[in-house]
Amino acid sequence: MYYSIASSLGIPVYILMSEMPYDELQKWIQYYAKRPKGWEDDLRAYHIIRSFGAEKRKPEEIFPSLVPIVSETKSKSLKDSLKGSSMLKFIRKATKGDKLSILDEL
Repeated sequence: MYYSIASSLGIPVYILMSEMPYDELQKWIQYYAKRPKGWEDDLRAYHIIRSFGAEKRKPEEIFPSLVPIVSETKSKSLKDSLKGSSMLKFIRKATKGDKLSILDEL
């Protein structure tokens, strides 16, 4: 894990270990636990595969690096994601007073 963090930050591991505060290092470790290195490339590859109609399985079945991403996304509901967001304010303005039942729940 230390080598992945050091590589991402572009610094040698010995500098990472000697100069980075422990709290920050722990936050980087948590970040990489949720977002494994290379997950974006795997997701991109999955979408390319799907665009050719070659694969019908879920992304996390093909690329294990996507398991934490998918599980985090599933745990957040649309309601939780939109609540208090600028996107919700924009949607409410765009409706110009129209009554949308989904907005009443937020």
